[in-house]
Amino acid sequence: MTFLHLENVNRCLWNLPLWIKEAAETFQTLILINLYELRKIPEFLTRMTRLKMLHIAVCPLLDYLPSGMQHLTALDVFTIDGCPDLCRQCQPHSGGYWPMISHIKRVSIGEPGVEEPSIRRKPGVEEPQEGGVSRFSFPDW
Repeated sequence: MTFLHLENVNRCLWNLPLWIKEAAETFQTLILINLYELRKIPEFLTRMTRLKMLHIAVCPLLDYLPSGMQHLTALDVFTIDGCPDLCRQCQPHSGGYWPMISHIKRVSIGEPGVEEPSIRRKPGVEEPQEGGVSRFSFPDW
């Protein structure tokens, strides 16, 4: 499995299901949207060594990234929005998680304290051009 899109799955989903752990090394794209009960991304995310894109949107209770994010060297695109606490922690140069994600080529972080999507891009990264990645249009990996 190379692509996983979880959206509007809320019953008891305060953590990602363990079956994802079994396929962790095969994922290239992980999209998490409208997971209102999700509180943390588990440590096994750092085993997703082929992960190229991670998109997280409208997970308002999410406030934890695993400590080994800097080891996801294939990760080229990381977008997060609608996750107020996590957006605050991922702010460029000032957020506690910034050192773990600053190596990622394209980082887009929403406004802290805002639960509705409002992407701000990593300083120095231009808007994606034709064929690039935008907020709701993803490449065919």
